[in-house]
Amino acid sequence: MNPYLKWAGGKRSIVPAIRMLYENSGCSRLVEPFCGALSISLGVQPQKALVCDVNKALINLHQTIQTNPSFSDYSHLNNKDDFLRLRARFNELIDANSYTKETAEIFNFLNRTCFNGLWRVNKSKGHFNVGFGKYKKPLILTDFSQFQRIMEKWEIYSSDFNFVIPSLKKSDFAFIDPPYDGDKVFVGYSEGGFEWGDQVDLAHVVAKSEAKCVITNSDTPRLRELYKEMGFLVYQHTMPRMISCNGERQRAKELIAFKGFDVKEINRIRKHLTDVKKIR
Repeated sequence: MNPYLKWAGGKRSIVPAIRMLYENSGCSRLVEPFCGALSISLGVQPQKALVCDVNKALINLHQTIQTNPSFSDYSHLNNKDDFLRLRARFNELIDANSYTKETAEIFNFLNRTCFNGLWRVNKSKGHFNVGFGKYKKPLILTDFSQFQRIMEKWEIYSSDFNFVIPSLKKSDFAFIDPPYDGDKVFVGYSEGGFEWGDQVDLAHVVAKSEAKCVITNSDTPRLRELYKEMGFLVYQHTMPRMISCNGERQRAKELIAFKGFDVKEINRIRKHLTDVKKIR
């Protein structure tokens, strides 16, 4: 099932590979510490899942859909003035630490009507600051019941990876998709950002985890060395990247690293990855 959000860096194209790996892993729970739009979880559809993110507004949306999947219809507000008004209201709610159904409904509206479906916040206040997208007929869902049925028994909460990953067990399968590394890569998904030190901390936490783990990231020389140093099996593959106004997606070389899997297990899913090769 495709996600209900437009989200830069979504992983729908590798869902078949991750689903196959998960189903043959012997694990009983799927974990996404950087869950984003839930591309993997909604694609795999596990009975048990733990999905987390530091973005409280994003998690509030997922939690609201899980418990109250009927949303108000905001489609008639698809114009610049109403967009700016609702964006300001959304930021007021965030300032007030008010994560309610109204916050979730506005989040849903902004995601479908903002420029390129991007999520970006400023560093000073953590305010959502993406402009109006000028889409004539954006798809703004009001009935999320089909998603609610899948998510009904999942654990969904806001947390940092430093708390989530160390708590995982051998029966867990973690799909880890942090903000990407690189000088020109956007990391403003949350107020604090995600710097190189965070990438290093994440790699060390994953290396110590009892869970089977898959990490995706941009292909940079320092990440290659870091992941190999941590003992991961590291591969390069090609992924579509970026959301664009005309629906076109660029393709880029990225890394996918594995912990707790052997080469035979990874070879079984290679047919579901594009231009994949092992980094030696």
